Amino acid sequence: MSNSTTTEQRATEHRTLTLYCGDCGNPKVVKLKCSKRSCIECRRRIYWKLLKGWVELVKEMQHPKFLTVTIRNLPVITRDDVRRIRSQFIRLLRRKYYTTRIRGGIYVIELTNKGKGWHLHIHALIDTYNRSKGFLPWEKLKRDWLSITGTSMVVDIKEAVNTRGALEYILKYLVKPPEVYGQEDVYDDVMKGARLIQTFGTLYGEKPGRPQLACEKCGCCWWISEYQIHRLSTSLENEPRSCRSSFSQSKDFN
Repeated sequence: MSNSTTTEQRATEHRTLTLYCGDCGNPKVVKLKCSKRSCIECRRRIYWKLLKGWVELVKEMQHPKFLTVTIRNLPVITRDDVRRIRSQFIRLLRRKYYTTRIRGGIYVIELTNKGKGWHLHIHALIDTYNRSKGFLPWEKLKRDWLSITGTSMVVDIKEAVNTRGALEYILKYLVKPPEVYGQEDVYDDVMKGARLIQTFGTLYGEKPGRPQLACEKCGCCWWISEYQIHRLSTSLENEPRSCRSSFSQSKDFN
């Protein structure tokens, strides 16, 4: 099955929700996220949300660098493998040598399979304290990563001249279907529930704001969902009955 065919089929799995403008009542049908991590429509929506939400944040980085770490290709991939590389990267960041040199950043876990096994790696945009103290020797990174993984010393680090470009790069996997060539079901199962994008250090807890959805007719950004209207309608239908019940059980006021 080709990537394009899979994407088209998965695009039809989205549920919809009708929202009503809280000011003029204008209805708007929106698509909800599906449960497939390989869904290109959901991936692109997340990409633009993160890019717009973090682009100003990364501009404040003092001495940004682009860091990539990877492990050897795996013939079979499991959820434990995804959790393991995340845990290994956190262990690297928590070593004293790096805590005194890295202020914070954003990292992304990426998984591909181009026919030579599952390629699991992490891209990170990091902010260092200064040019001298923030210097991270490639040879030391290689040795430290090997000491943690036990099998891999493949790392890469370079200056991030353009923070927006670096942010776009670490998020780039979201703008296209995953390169897994017919193994989307495996990808979805392995990535389900995994925390693939994370801020750390000085950026920890920074979340992109939710984009405002404005009504095309009046410009209002307050919406009521069809479920809220249904609950309100049900509540109003039951109110007279509950009032009568309360009245019948009350004491005689005379």
